[in-house]
Amino acid sequence: MAHTPVSELVPGLVRVGGFAIPYARLPRRARSVYSADFTCWSDIAGETPSSLLGRPKAGKATVRALLGAARDAVAECDAAATCEPVGAATSVQRLLDELDARDRILLSARVWTATPQSLATVAERLGVHTVWIHRNQPRAEARFAELIAAPTHREVANHAAELSRRLGPYVPADTVAAELCRLDIDPASEAAQVLLYLAGPYVRRGGWLENTTSGGHQQVSAAVDSVFDRCAAPSGASLAQALAGVGMAPDVADAYLDDQVALRRFGELWVRWSGSTADKVASVLHARGTPAAPDDIAATIGDTSLRAVQDALYADYRFTRASRQTWALREWGLDEYSGIYDEITARIEASGGQVRVSELVHDLVSRFPDVAESSIRVYLNTLAFITEAEMVRLRTDADEWPPVGPLHTARGAFRNGHNELRLAVTVTTEVVRGSSRPIHPAVATALGINPGQRRLFTSPQGPVAVTWRLSSTNGPNIGSLRQLAIATAAALTNTLVLTFRLDEASLEVARIDPEATGIQRLRQLLGCPLHNPVAAMAASLDCRPADVTKLLRGRGDQDLANLLQDLQGQA
Repeated sequence: MAHTPVSELVPGLVRVGGFAIPYARLPRRARSVYSADFTCWSDIAGETPSSLLGRPKAGKATVRALLGAARDAVAECDAAATCEPVGAATSVQRLLDELDARDRILLSARVWTATPQSLATVAERLGVHTVWIHRNQPRAEARFAELIAAPTHREVANHAAELSRRLGPYVPADTVAAELCRLDIDPASEAAQVLLYLAGPYVRRGGWLENTTSGGHQQVSAAVDSVFDRCAAPSGASLAQALAGVGMAPDVADAYLDDQVALRRFGELWVRWSGSTADKVASVLHARGTPAAPDDIAATIGDTSLRAVQDALYADYRFTRASRQTWALREWGLDEYSGIYDEITARIEASGGQVRVSELVHDLVSRFPDVAESSIRVYLNTLAFITEAEMVRLRTDADEWPPVGPLHTARGAFRNGHNELRLAVTVTTEVVRGSSRPIHPAVATALGINPGQRRLFTSPQGPVAVTWRLSSTNGPNIGSLRQLAIATAAALTNTLVLTFRLDEASLEVARIDPEATGIQRLRQLLGCPLHNPVAAMAASLDCRPADVTKLLRGRGDQDLANLLQDLQGQA
C-alpha cells in the first residue's frame, strides 16, 4: 500500500483534480513540505505514500492528513453534485457557519467590511494581542479562500460571479442595494459584505462602489477618455457603448455620465467641461458644430463674463473669426475673417488692384452675412481706399490727402503760442473705462500727425498715443486717458484740459473744477492771463475778436460763446 498511487488510494480523485489543495485546513507542516510542488489534487495523483513520506520533514501524520483531505474533497464534490440550490442568503450563511468564531469576527472586521477596523480594536474585541491578529489574518483569509473554492460552496461563488457581472466595474450605491435585495439579502448585513467582497471586492467612492480588482473607476474613466480622444463632442450612444464594453449597464452608464461634473450634455452630444474659460469656449463650439457669437457662447457657459469669453477667443490659437460677429474652431478649416478693412484689401489685391464696388459689396455680404452693406461702404470711404467711377482701389503715395480745416474749427481746441495746444475733454464712461476716443482731424494735424502716422506724448501718468490709421472710420484718435482722469480725481461730466507741448512731445493734464467761475474756466482753457477775455480767445483761435462768438458757436462750444457774451455785456 505504501507504493500504491494516491489516485488508487482515493477513488474519484480525478473528479477533484482541478481543485486546490486546502492547505489552510491541513497541519502547517503540510504547507511547508508540499505546497511548493503540489497545488492541485491532480499534482499528487501519481504520488505514493512512500514518495510523500520521502520528502524532507514529512511525517506519517502529515501524509494521513493529506490523504484524508483528498477523500473529504471527493466526498464534498459528490455531495455538491446532488445538492439543490438554496439561494444566495442560505448559501452564504452555510459558508459562514464553517468558519470558527474568531476567524469570522476577524474577517468581518478586517476583510469584508468597506471600513476595516484597526488591529487594536479587533484585538480588544477578541481578547488577544495585536500580534495574534497580524499573524492569523493571512491564515484566516486563506481558509476563507479555500472554502469558496470548495465544491460545497460553488453556489456562493456563482452568486458572487453573477453579482459582479450585473454590477460591473463602477456602480451607484442604490443600484448595489437593489441587486442585493433581488437576492433577498439585506444590504446592511454581513452576507452582503461577503458577497460584495467576493464579487469585487467593491469599495465605496462617495455615492458609488468600485470593483477594485478591475480598477473600476480608472477603467470607466479610460473608456470615456478614449471616446473623447477620437471625437471632441461624442454622442451619448457612443459613450454608452464604450462603457458597455467595460461591463457597465446602460442605465448605470447614463447615471455615470450625468454624475460627471467634468462633462456637460448638449442635446445628444457630450463635451468636456473643465479647465479654463478657453477650454469651455472650445467645448461649446464643438457641441454646436457651427460658428457662434461671443455673447451666445457666454450665455451658454453661464458662469463667465462676455469679456472673459472675448479675451479667450482673441488670445487662444484654437479659435478663429468666421465672420464679423462669430467665431469658429481653427481645426474646422474655415476661411478666417480678418475684419472688413482687411477683407476689402484682400479682394482688391486679388482682383489685380481694383474692383467694382457693387461686386465687392455683393461678395463680402455673401461670404459674411452678418456684415452689413452699410458697414462695407463706410470702410470704402476711409482714407485707405480711393473710389473713382464705381471702381475702388488702394490709396497710393501719389494720391493727395483730403484737406483738413484750421484748428479753430475743432471743438474744445485752443492754442497758447506756437508750441502749446490745449484740448478740453469731457469725462465720459469711455474715458473712465480706458477706451481710446476720436479727436478732430484738425487737432491731429496741429499735433504734427498726418494720416497713417502715430505719435507718443509723455506724461507723468505714462505715455499717451495719438494715432491716425488709414483704416479708421472715425478719423484720428487719442489713447486711454483713464490714468490722467484718476490723477486729477475727475468724475463723470467733469472737464479735463490736456496741454500738449509740441517740441518736446509732452502732455500735462488738469481738471476744471465744477464750481469754477467763468473767468477761472477760461483761464484754464486758454492757459494765459485774461486782461481781455475776448482778445485772449481771439488770439487762441487765430481770428478777429468780432468773429469769436460766431466761430465758437459754429464748432459747438455754445457755453463758451454765451460766457464771452455775458462778459462783454458786463463790461
